[in-house]
Amino acid sequence: MASGYNTSAGQGVVYFFNDRGKLLWNLTSNDYFYGSAISANGSVIVLQYLESVSYISVDGKVLWNYSFPEAITNFAISADSSHLAVGYFNAPSPNGTGGGSELCYLNSKGESLWNHTITDQGEIGFVSISSNGSYVATGTLGRIVYFFAGNGTLLWSLLTFNANQQGMISADASYLLIGESYGSLLYDFRGNLLLNDTQQPPSAISRDGSLILLSGVSYYNSQVQPIELIENNSGTRTIYVLASLNITGLSVLSVFPESNAEWVAGSGTIGPGAGECSTLSFYNLSIVEAAVALC
Repeated sequence: MASGYNTSAGQGVVYFFNDRGKLLWNLTSNDYFYGSAISANGSVIVLQYLESVSYISVDGKVLWNYSFPEAITNFAISADSSHLAVGYFNAPSPNGTGGGSELCYLNSKGESLWNHTITDQGEIGFVSISSNGSYVATGTLGRIVYFFAGNGTLLWSLLTFNANQQGMISADASYLLIGESYGSLLYDFRGNLLLNDTQQPPSAISRDGSLILLSGVSYYNSQVQPIELIENNSGTRTIYVLASLNITGLSVLSVFPESNAEWVAGSGTIGPGAGECSTLSFYNLSIVEAAVALC
């Protein structure tokens, strides 16, 4: 796990822990720290600064740095750590109607493989990569979604209903799940719309896209909805609600990377008072298999 903070002196400090909570190393930079990501295979950590990224080995060695001409808005690393996609602001568009964005695709050596310029569509809202880097998706707050092959070929693009706040490709690249301002969209890899939920944003999608979790809290609607477990049957092309669950104080949802049925939910808040605990609940579909209190 990587965690960091920024100091009043303009430095960014990052700490890296193992799965037992032991501090393995820390790193101090002269730039503010804006985000981090760890590859699913655990071999690489990516640190984001305002206009650059650092690619770091699990033992804390900086393998390379890559700088961009403008501020980074989003980035994603493939599960096997072979590729990194970075979205950033670029110069104003040629027709002068507003700035656009740029998507840069890098390999594990820090070499830029290709770039795609997105004009007049505003900030990149999400970037997502399939597990082996063979497909890349990005969406803008200007409502455009782009789906690329790993070699940079644009396979399709389309106009969605609202601003694209988040997105995730299933590990096998068969589905793209998008979170809009007011709900969720599910597309297959050809760009066909399979699901349009206007109430809840997505939280996670399983490896093969057969299980989808909708988080229960809209971006612009504070009213909490039940968490929906959506089953996606690719064979019959049917999608239906498998279960609806009410989890009080929901803070996080995640599907286990190698599973199509197991997921975890975090709820509650850790505090100084007696009984002020957070709970991690481990599910197999809608059944709670274990729960751990964190106090």
